[in-house]
Order: sequence, then C-alpha cells, then structure tokens
Amino acid sequence: MPSSGPCTHATQRPLALACSFKNNETRSFVELGATSVRARRTKSFLLYAAVSTTTWTRAAADRIPTNLPSSTTSIKYEDKNLEGTIPTELGLLTDVTGFDVNKNSLTGPMPTEVGKMHKMKKWFDAHSNSLSGTLPTELGNFVKLTSYFGLQSNKISSTVPSELGRLVAMTSHFRVGWNSFTGTIPTELGELVNMRSNFNTMSNSIVDIPSELGRLTKLQMEFNLQWMSLQSTIPTELGNLLQMTSLFVLSENSLTGTIPSELGQLVHIRSVIEVQGNALTNSLPTQLGQMTDLAYWIGFQENSMTGKIPTELGNFRKLSSGMGLFENSLTGSIPTQLGGLRKLTRDLSYRSNRLSKAIPSEMGYLRKLTSGFDFYVNELSHALPTELGGLSKMLEHFYFSYNMITSTIPTEFGKATEMTAHLSFNHNAFSGDIPTEIGNLDKMNTVLSFSFTSV
Repeated sequence: MPSSGPCTHATQRPLALACSFKNNETRSFVELGATSVRARRTKSFLLYAAVSTTTWTRAAADRIPTNLPSSTTSIKYEDKNLEGTIPTELGLLTDVTGFDVNKNSLTGPMPTEVGKMHKMKKWFDAHSNSLSGTLPTELGNFVKLTSYFGLQSNKISSTVPSELGRLVAMTSHFRVGWNSFTGTIPTELGELVNMRSNFNTMSNSIVDIPSELGRLTKLQMEFNLQWMSLQSTIPTELGNLLQMTSLFVLSENSLTGTIPSELGQLVHIRSVIEVQGNALTNSLPTQLGQMTDLAYWIGFQENSMTGKIPTELGNFRKLSSGMGLFENSLTGSIPTQLGGLRKLTRDLSYRSNRLSKAIPSEMGYLRKLTSGFDFYVNELSHALPTELGGLSKMLEHFYFSYNMITSTIPTEFGKATEMTAHLSFNHNAFSGDIPTEIGNLDKMNTVLSFSFTSV
C-alpha cells in the first residue's frame, strides 16, 4: 500500500483504519484500488477509510496496527473482523480520548499499557470480543472518562479491580457484564456518584452486593445485577436510588433474606423492577404499593416468599403489562384490590402458590387483559365468578387448573370469542355440564381442557 502520511499501514490488505488529527488539514488518506478518500480534517473528528465491498476479504486475519501516529486522538475499529491481541504499543498514544474496538474477535488480556491513555474521556469500548485473563488495575487511570466503559461479552476472569472506583467522572454506561468476573463488586464502585444510567455487571460469578452501591443516587436507568452468583441479602441502601425510573434488576441469583421495605421508596420507577429467581423469604412489603408510577412489569416470582398478597399491590393503577408472583408459597385470598389494575393487558401470574378461597368477582374489571390470567396450582375454591366472562379480549392463557374450584363453569366464558389457545379448567371439582356457549370459541386451536373434573 502506498504511503498516506501519518496513518500508513504496512499490510497489503484493506483495513478500515480510523484516526484523528489534532489540526485542520487535508490529506490523501488511503487508496484501495478504485476507492480513494480525501477528507477535510477537524480537531477530534474521526476519519474512516472507505473500503469497497469487493476488496474486503477474510483471506487472512486483520489486526490492530502497532504503528499508529503519536498524534492519534481517537481509535475506532468497531465491527471490523479484527483478530489477534490488543497491541501494547497503543500505550504510547497518550493523546487518545476515545477507544472503540467492539464487535471483533480480539483475544488475550487487556494490556496494562492501555492504562497510559490517561486522557481517555469519550469512550472506552471493547465489548463483544474474546478478551480473557485479568483486567488491569491501570484502567483506573481513566479518571476523565465520562461515558461508556464497556467490556461486556468477553471472557475476562479476574476480580473487578477496585481502582475502577476512580472513574468518578462517568455519567453513563459502566458495563462489565457477560464475563467470568469473580469475587465481590468492589465497594469503591460506590464512588461513581455521577452515574445516571446503565450500571450493568450482569452474568458474572460475583457473590456479593456492597451496600455502597446505594450511593449511586443520581442513577435513573438500569441497575442490572442479574444472572450472577449473588448470595447476600439485598442491601437496604438500594432504597436510596430514588431517581430510578426503569430497569432495577436483581433476578436469577441466590439472594437470601427478605425484600427490603426500603425498595418502596423507588416511587419514580415506571418500568421493570425484577427480583425473580432467588431464594428470598418472608412476605412482600406493603411499601411496594408506593411505586404508583409503575407501568411495565414487576416480578418477584420463583422465590420462597410466604404470607399474604399485600392489598397495596392494587395501587399499581398505571400497570399495563406484567405482575409475576408465581412459584412462591403465598397464602390467603386474592385481594379484591387487584381488580383495580384496569390498564393491565397481559400477565397477571400467581400460579404455583397456596392461595385459597374464591377468586374475587372484582377480577372481572380487568377488561383490557388479553393474555396471562394465571392462577393454576393453588388451593382456590368456591365457584368461579360470572364476572370473569367480561374478560372478552382474552386471547390465550386463561388458567384455573389444579385447584378446588366447585359449582358449574359459568356460561359467560362463552363470551371470550377471541380465545385461540389455552383455556384450562382441569383438575378441579366442577359439576354439571360443559356450557354449550363454550362452542362459541371457534378460534381455539390449542388446549381447551376440562379433564379430571366432574363436568
């Protein structure tokens, strides 16, 4: 390849090279067959080599060059099919403010020399590669970094360095999930007090949540610690994340103890509070009912919680999708207040508990519900309320199986004429005949079940 000034590269194969120049200048950047690029440069503006679709090949692996000019201020090789390791020579580029090598096939450890890029400010992104080994403590030198520390989806297997707590200028996107980090979340990460969004350590082998994370009080969107190996209790201090509006996720761990009542202080949360798939016990705190802005998904299913369903859950009047409390050991009756969830369109799921007595007639007010009225495998009894026939928009997953419900099946269920799948009454104590009105459900194509009843 002919020389092209300070961004020369020795390979004879085309590489989508990205550099920045500090001063305004016009340069012939690279020539690839019939494709040539000439661009006016401005400070800190990225320039990409144009590569014709006919010249890019995978005949041999492309690598990050080791001879980038010392004047380079930004390195960007996103999704360029690069292989090999990250060169230690990049540590010589001390003016770099942005580093992006995400979505490649880079291997080996992150070099400690990268920590010499102490002017790193815009982004540091190496996600979706195959990086492994130990994460260097020197990355804590990026004290000017304001957004996007991204190492998710790699194979890094060390502990999370406590030195990352020095990245105090960060406001968004601290992402180290989908690796093999071990140990605990460093208490020092509680120093990232300017974080406003996207704190994500999910899918690692980390075992503890430090209470210091409760200091991230400016965080509004995404506090995500799911699919880890957390074995601690939920710190009450997480109730201090008062500005959270979405994605508070602690699901699929081994958390123990109770759900702190302090989580009810997250009164601005509008979508997704999820603590499912843990080993939490005791009753749901009534304070959860204070989260009256919640519109999408609250999930505490697949735990070992006991006690009654708080009537305060009926305060979620804005909830349109999803309340999961299935596979616990909840007892008592279904609160009539749940009939106030009149914006709910799907997934009211309380299956596999120990709920008893009658399904309240007030549940017939949930007339926007289209799927997921799910109360099977409980101890419900008495007659089904005829008001459930008012749920005429139901399409699928209308479940009453494995209870002790008596009397006849209400004829009003024949009004659910849009049902296509999964209307199930089996394993109860119904009597009488199957209503002829059920024949109106002519769109049903999967599972209409009456087995093991007396009808």
